[in-house]
Amino acid sequence: MNKRNIVHFDLPAADRDATASFYNALFGWEHVVVTEPNTAYILQTGNTSGAYAEISDQMQPNNVLLYVESDDIAADLETVKSLGGQVAMPETAIGEHGAMAMFIDPNGNQIALWKSAS
Repeated sequence: MNKRNIVHFDLPAADRDATASFYNALFGWEHVVVTEPNTAYILQTGNTSGAYAEISDQMQPNNVLLYVESDDIAADLETVKSLGGQVAMPETAIGEHGAMAMFIDPNGNQIALWKSAS
């Protein structure tokens, strides 16, 4: 089996501007604000992209969300279920960028799958 890369992460932030300033001063992470399909603060760590995610019911402090690359999200979700995990969000298109899904592993950790459109 090929090892899969973590391709993105979401870091929950109540004040995304202040959080971006904090991590820029600490680690040198730069960010850009995009408005499509939703307003997002996208950051680049040097080897992996991420985002400062707005606090919501699904995105709470202490719940960093990792996105793992997938060639076949539906097949991965079936494997998740067969291994005792649960589907938290079915495959969902994210604009023209790609598709994602989320699952909960047997320990209660939420992980996202990402399939790029390109």
